[in-house]
Amino acid sequence: MVHTEISTKAPPHKIGSFPLAEIGLLLFCLLLFFWRLGSVPLFDLDEGLYVACARQMVLHGDWITPRLNSHPPLNPAASTTPFFEKPILIYWLGALSMRLFGLTPFAARLPSALASLLTTLLVWWFAKITFGRRAAALAALTYMLAPLTLLDARQLTTDALLTFWFTTMMLSAYLCLEPPSSITPKTRFGLAMVFWVSLAFSVLTKGAAGALPLFVLAIFLLLKRLTLRIKARGGFRFYLSSQFESPHTLLTAWRCLCPLLGILLCFAIAAPWHYLIWKAGGRDELGHTWFQEYILRQHLGRFRGLDKVHDMPLPTYFVFFLIGFFPWACFAPAAFSIHDLWAPYRRHERFLIVWFWAVFVLFSLASAKLPSYIAPLYPAAAILTGRWFDIGFAYPNASFAKTLRRGAAAAFITTFVLFIVAFLGPHFVPRNAPIAPPIATLARQLTALWMIGALLALLCFRKQAYRLGITALALTTTLMVLLGYTVGYQDAARYVQDPYQQLAKDANKDAILGIPIVYYHIIPRRPSMLFYANYSPYEHKELPLLPWLTKTVPLNKGWVDVITSADTWQHHLQPELQQYKIPVHILKWRGGPPGGWLLLQLHIVASKMGKVREGKGSDSVLTGV
Repeated sequence: MVHTEISTKAPPHKIGSFPLAEIGLLLFCLLLFFWRLGSVPLFDLDEGLYVACARQMVLHGDWITPRLNSHPPLNPAASTTPFFEKPILIYWLGALSMRLFGLTPFAARLPSALASLLTTLLVWWFAKITFGRRAAALAALTYMLAPLTLLDARQLTTDALLTFWFTTMMLSAYLCLEPPSSITPKTRFGLAMVFWVSLAFSVLTKGAAGALPLFVLAIFLLLKRLTLRIKARGGFRFYLSSQFESPHTLLTAWRCLCPLLGILLCFAIAAPWHYLIWKAGGRDELGHTWFQEYILRQHLGRFRGLDKVHDMPLPTYFVFFLIGFFPWACFAPAAFSIHDLWAPYRRHERFLIVWFWAVFVLFSLASAKLPSYIAPLYPAAAILTGRWFDIGFAYPNASFAKTLRRGAAAAFITTFVLFIVAFLGPHFVPRNAPIAPPIATLARQLTALWMIGALLALLCFRKQAYRLGITALALTTTLMVLLGYTVGYQDAARYVQDPYQQLAKDANKDAILGIPIVYYHIIPRRPSMLFYANYSPYEHKELPLLPWLTKTVPLNKGWVDVITSADTWQHHLQPELQQYKIPVHILKWRGGPPGGWLLLQLHIVASKMGKVREGKGSDSVLTGV
């Protein structure tokens, strides 16, 4: 771990009032989170699921049970499928936004962008009242330019919203437990109520994971009894002090949060929906009830490590944090220094470091790992990083300069590795999932731009132009973001999302005529297609198609439309249709040939249906194409 000898005992130099700079920072944040927010179609997988469910709420008025406009496999006669994996708040906010502003990607994503904006303001505000305005500006800048923050802000998922509630809970609880002298008892009571209300909304956003701040705060309060002393030549010695640094005991600290009233308030907000959806009943696509899916599978099952899809090694989050908080993560070892951590003048840093590591360690010990799981620790990381930059600018010395150079060198090495991956990666992807050349080229350009920024920062740090070096990192990251919002969005829409989403739209006119629509062997699932479909398709992943089709789908005079990938068509469906002499017409072929997606129309007469059910086919050449 890189360690700097900068003294943190004296407060850093505080620059004067600069409202124009703060306004500029706000405008920059609005640019990053809202500019061209709806210019790219919905992403898959999670955003497509959430937005499709929210759209059904707007169209059909069921605000209790999230539903997908897809025929349930176990009950094909039904036109919608309950979706029980997540709590209700993300659907409510997406549906409310689309009801106000229209059924568009921009309206759907607006709640996430607003949540990220509010989280950034919280980061700025807390850093301002604890460390000063310059630290606040630097903290907000590092948070809003973190790649994971930008990704979460620009799609409707639970991550941005959960991070906002998590940050609100942590900061309100801390200010209630460690109140500045300016905070009155009435304000402390208000902060306690904010904590419990945020906890309720957090549970309605992410379920039991939304209560994680209780675990983090418990660790923080327990560690307040711990005195950490560092020997001159390394090593740690731990001593239990006889009392807290502050006059609170654990019980007194807990009482500061008004737990009885707070728990009642939290229960009053979060419990009604849980009761109503349980009472509403219904079964999802796997035949699970809400209790079986949401409580047993999503909570107890994940806790027991049954989610094998996302199993990853223990150190995975070090890599995820390096990329998700890049380039600022390269300076984290110094920013998160535990030097004199138990000294009174570092009480704010101690709280932030406990926040960071409690979340990091907890999710590292879990078997299932995704980059977004640790998003709630990013505000703490940003405040610590902004504080460290602020101290270094106020009291520059050789140790600070050395640490900056090492961080810039680490950033350069990281971007060089990413550039190599972007250059060689397209040659190793599966044949049935090629990367379009324009997207591969853009990935190389973005990583090269990042690499140039790291190199410029390194040169600036060697010349002791510290502010200029940080500016170089921020500017190149901004250029990358703007390039991604323009060229990147265009390429993603053209080569990734548009082909299959446009086919979902193309099928609308046949659906009006009563022709059933089948989404066949689409792996992984593309639920965003449901948002663009004014019908309820039948979804079938397994091979082959015809035996399932003739038993499950009520054909309209033998006609049925099928949307599938070119790879599935060429290697599976076409030979199957040839075997049974089923006439087929290619209505649309988007994104190819070769590759891409197809909208097919099959005509299966009664005599053919009988042969399919009996398994009697022919090897004759396909006709009717």
